[in-house]
Amino acid sequence: EHVPVFRRTISYPGLVTEQHISGNPDDVARPDLHKKAQRIMADLVDQDRDRLLDQVKKLEGESRTCIGIEQVARATAEGRVHDLFVAADKTVLGSIDANGKVEPGDGSNGEAAVDLLNEAAAEVLLQGGNAYVMPAEAMPSSTQTLAILRY
Repeated sequence: EHVPVFRRTISYPGLVTEQHISGNPDDVARPDLHKKAQRIMADLVDQDRDRLLDQVKKLEGESRTCIGIEQVARATAEGRVHDLFVAADKTVLGSIDANGKVEPGDGSNGEAAVDLLNEAAAEVLLQGGNAYVMPAEAMPSSTQTLAILRY
């Protein structure tokens, strides 16, 4: 009974009002409540990701997208990445310098090596962008990463 009133009166940006968990939360075990909330959020994230993937297809061939860790790392260093898509089951080891130059390496020569895909995703999030991790077969191209650029 409170949901319609809540939806009419609250306009907080980013607040999820389209879906809700019915019933008294005191009557539901916390782990069950958490699972229900996770399902709602996963659906919303999937919808947002799918909308952006459609946008990637429309922007293909324009300078507002980049594909591959070398291009993505450079654009991330410049603060240009708005939305980043990373293959969940892939790893690219190496290092990225302050200018976004990728140095491949597995750390066997004593150099520091990190997963560049994780590094790029973390940096995009720190810059206020969005990062989506998805199975490699769901990626719109055969690469491990691609991005939609701010400009």
